[in-house]
Amino acid sequence: MDLLRELACLSLLKGFDIYQSIARLVIRVNFPFVKWLVDRELGRLGHNTEGKGPLGIRVHDEKEFYQRVAVARHAGLFECHMDKICTINDVKAMAIEGPRSTKTLRFIHPLAAILDRFNLQSRAKAWQVGREHYGYDLDE
Repeated sequence: MDLLRELACLSLLKGFDIYQSIARLVIRVNFPFVKWLVDRELGRLGHNTEGKGPLGIRVHDEKEFYQRVAVARHAGLFECHMDKICTINDVKAMAIEGPRSTKTLRFIHPLAAILDRFNLQSRAKAWQVGREHYGYDLDE
């Protein structure tokens, strides 16, 4: 039974890897359209890639930035910041104000509103995980 469970987990994870590889290939082929689409979605949320204002983003590596944001959406945006692919002017403002907006749910993931109903993590635990995992002290 353990072997069967291990195989199921391994095949599921491999499926995610294949999905990301295919998504990156499609994004690379359609880069101008993907760039326009990501910029449009970020603009709807009040963000810009010109680096203006507190929610401004300065992009250092366009190809990697747009690939990550198109595939991983909101999480990809913060991963780009941590990996120095882009600089977010005010990370704290983006982290706090972003999830409060109903527009952000669609950007985070199309199924986010449904999956949020199954989230077993409390708000306090989420802040603790954010501090420990990302090293940000959002209470400052």
